Amino acid sequence: MALTFIAGLTGAPDTEVLWQLVADSATAPAARNATHWWALTDKAWDWLCWENLNCGLGVFLQVNEGNSERRLAENVVALRALFIDDDKGLLPPDSLRLAALLPTLTVRTRKGWHHYWSLAPGEELPAFKSAQAALAAHFGTDPAVKDLPRVMRVPGFLHMKDPVDPVLVQLVRAGSERYSIAEVLNAYPAPEGFQPPVPSATAVGLKSKRRHKQGEHTATTSRTESQALLVEMLCHPVIRWMREEPDDVDRETWRGVGQNLACAVHEHPDLLERARQEFHKLSENYAGYRFTECERTFQGAIDSVGAVGPMTFAHMVASGMPKEHWSAGATSLIHAARLCLRARQGGVR
Repeated sequence: MALTFIAGLTGAPDTEVLWQLVADSATAPAARNATHWWALTDKAWDWLCWENLNCGLGVFLQVNEGNSERRLAENVVALRALFIDDDKGLLPPDSLRLAALLPTLTVRTRKGWHHYWSLAPGEELPAFKSAQAALAAHFGTDPAVKDLPRVMRVPGFLHMKDPVDPVLVQLVRAGSERYSIAEVLNAYPAPEGFQPPVPSATAVGLKSKRRHKQGEHTATTSRTESQALLVEMLCHPVIRWMREEPDDVDRETWRGVGQNLACAVHEHPDLLERARQEFHKLSENYAGYRFTECERTFQGAIDSVGAVGPMTFAHMVASGMPKEHWSAGATSLIHAARLCLRARQGGVR
């Protein structure tokens, strides 16, 4: 349950996340409150369960992506979801008020519901606070749930505020949808008269602190190298799969290929145009191909290069790509291409 929840937020069940343990009741030892930067391995699971069951600590995780064990706004590097805390229990999963745009994840807590709309990569950090406030105003849910490093309860663990009557926090829906902030707010607009909060200076300046993904080139890449990367990527098994079985390719993997192509050549306009054309060629055999949608997706990949980087193989596999297309030792399509080029040059590292 917890692994599925993490995959729904991050794209992969083995993603490292920031855990927060908090004394759920007055009888729980507050001295054991702690944060940990872990993937949910068997060892981590056993330890979290021990603290939850034997010490009465609530188990939470930071929804948005961080870069350290300190749960601070300045350590948040990317948005993962918009979400609401319905602590009054007025919005069950079958509520017609949720029908306009289905939440990706729904969690049942002791008295209410947490609904999450997982976000596509590339959304700007400063937009988060206002979007959260607008959602809370639309649904009448907890208005305090709008800080970047907000933690929420993790399904699969016990809600221990009443140690005599613990309640299992349950994941009742786990989808694969990824939305833009605009899509969510178009479906659930703020009520008339809503005054959005002013983004903090911290949030505005945060994007530059994002950790770079392995394989992402952050220094200037020569045209020769960028061209070689593009050629290599277009020969990769995942590209062959897209050409041969276009209707089997999930939307997220398709979008991720566009991200990787854009990352490889974004510094060279002529190569970027070639990558754009290749992305259209890969897409046009799909039964639902639309030129404008394909163009918008590739432009989104270009616009998000600096903030997001290439989508990882882990994310693609979690979204539906067959694992056999994941190159051993590589984290992403562009990383796989780099490794192949280095191997040919005798410089594997």
